[in-house]
Amino acid sequence: IIYAFEDVGLSSYLYVLAFLQALIGTVPYGIHVLNAAAYVTGVVLAYRVVRPVYGGVAALAGLALLLFFPSLFVWSISALKEPSYTLVAVLELLAALYVVRATKWSHKALGIVALIGAALALDSLRRGGLAVAAVGTITGVAVGLAATRRRVAFAAIIAVPAVALALLLVTPIQNRVLDEVRRSAFYHAGHIVSDGYSYKILERRYYQDRLLLFNMPRREAGAYVVRSVVSYVTEPVPWRSESRAMQAYLPEQMLWYVVLAFVPFGLVAGMRRDPVLTSLLAAHAAAIVMMVALTSGNIGTLIRHRGLVLPYVAWLAALGLCHAVGRFTPAPSQGRDPHAHR
Repeated sequence: IIYAFEDVGLSSYLYVLAFLQALIGTVPYGIHVLNAAAYVTGVVLAYRVVRPVYGGVAALAGLALLLFFPSLFVWSISALKEPSYTLVAVLELLAALYVVRATKWSHKALGIVALIGAALALDSLRRGGLAVAAVGTITGVAVGLAATRRRVAFAAIIAVPAVALALLLVTPIQNRVLDEVRRSAFYHAGHIVSDGYSYKILERRYYQDRLLLFNMPRREAGAYVVRSVVSYVTEPVPWRSESRAMQAYLPEQMLWYVVLAFVPFGLVAGMRRDPVLTSLLAAHAAAIVMMVALTSGNIGTLIRHRGLVLPYVAWLAALGLCHAVGRFTPAPSQGRDPHAHR
C-alpha cells in the first residue's frame, strides 16, 4: 500500500502485478517464477550478444557470475522488480547497439523507436532509468565511435574535459549541478534514519538538520560526491560488521571487490575488440553508479541497488579476468617434442 500510493516507490511494476492478479488471480508463487524467467531471459540475451565479441570463455564466466552471484540469485527468484528491470535494461542496451550496427536507415529508425520505448519503460520501473539510458547511450556511442579513429579519440581526450570544465564554470550550469548534488545529499541523509544499518559521509550537523544541506557550500558538495563514490564501492567495510547478517555478507563483498578489480583490464581488452559495445557497457554502468552512489545511505538498500550495475560490469570483469590470465600465463612452447623427456 505504501509503494502504491507514495511517489517514492511508484513503479509500473505494481501495475504488472495488478494486471496479473486480475487476469489469473492471487498466485504469489507465480510471480517468483515469472521474475526468474525474466531475469534469466535478460542475462541470456546479453550473453548472446557478448559471446561473439569477447569470446566463449569470457562470456561464460560473465554468465555464471550473473546467474550465481549470491544476492542477484536471491533477487532473481524474489517478487522484487529487479528481474524486470534487468530484462528491460538489457533490451535497451541491445536496441542502442542495434541502432549503431544497422546498415539501413529504416532499421536504424526501428531501433531508435525500440530504444526510446525501452528507456521509458526503464524510467517507469525505477525513477532515473531514462537518465541512465540517455547518458549511457549517448556517451557510449560517442566514445565508441570516436575510439575507432585515433585522431578523433586523441582530440576527444583533450576536448571533452576542457569543454566539461568550461561548462561548469558557467554560473547557471554550476548552480544547477550544485542544486542536484544538494538534493541527492538530502536523500542520503534521509536514508540514515531508515531501518537497518547505514553509513555517514557528511558532517554531523547535516544529519541533525537536513534542511542545512540546501545551503551546503561548493567545496563540501564536491567532497560529498567523491565520498559517495568511494562508499558505493567499499561499503559495508569488513572491519565494521555490526551484525551476524553483515558478517555473513562479507564473502560476497570480497567477491564484489574482485569483480571491480578486473573491470579495468576488461575495459582495455574490450576497447580493442569492440569499442562501441564496451563503451556502452561502461557508460551505462557509470551512469548507474552516480545515480545510486549520490543518494544511498542505507547499507541494505545500497547492496540491492548496487546489483543494477552488475549486468553491465560482469562482462567486462570476466573479459578482464581472461585477459589477465592470458597475459600472465606463459604460452606453451611451439614445436617441442612431447616425448623428449620420457
